[in-house]
Amino acid sequence: MTDQTNPPHALERMVFFSDAVFAIVITLLVIEIEVPKLGASAGNRAWIEAMIELAPHFAAFLLSFLVIGALWASHHMLFTMVGRYSAQLIWPNLLLLLAVATLPFTSALMATGSLAAIPFAAYACSLLAAGLSKARLVRIALQPDLVKASVPQALVRGELRRRWILPIAGVTTLALAFVVTPWNTLGMLLLPALKRVPWFRS
Repeated sequence: MTDQTNPPHALERMVFFSDAVFAIVITLLVIEIEVPKLGASAGNRAWIEAMIELAPHFAAFLLSFLVIGALWASHHMLFTMVGRYSAQLIWPNLLLLLAVATLPFTSALMATGSLAAIPFAAYACSLLAAGLSKARLVRIALQPDLVKASVPQALVRGELRRRWILPIAGVTTLALAFVVTPWNTLGMLLLPALKRVPWFRS
């Protein structure tokens, strides 16, 4: 008899769908960068100037690529520890994907060249939403009855602590948007810095 609470392939289907969303979102980032329309007669100087004007777009692309890549890697690692499907995972996972899906738009908004705080704050809000959604997903996914028996409890405790790293970076980036615009994205440096803090590593 099929276990209705843990149907075959349900967990795999959710992970595959999530991977597809991450892949599409990360591809949309570069689509937001428009190729300069200079015409066939444009010289090297015009092309260099046009490429320099695109620098904020490439910077936003690189930052968002790294953020989404890190989120995907964390999501992947999380579900290597989960051995049992639960319907409780569906909406927290979808909310995380919703937050990730906003990043191409807020990334493009941030790259418009405006020095106003709102575009940078909007990007920070996307990061914060992704961080909080991920934190909730981790809490639900790492319930004792869902985690594989082979996963060490120390690894589970470490993951439960690390779930707060992105929300902390998101809050910091949002606060800095109104203080040191447009340098607020330097708040994302907290991601690698906090991962080295012993409390988050253990």
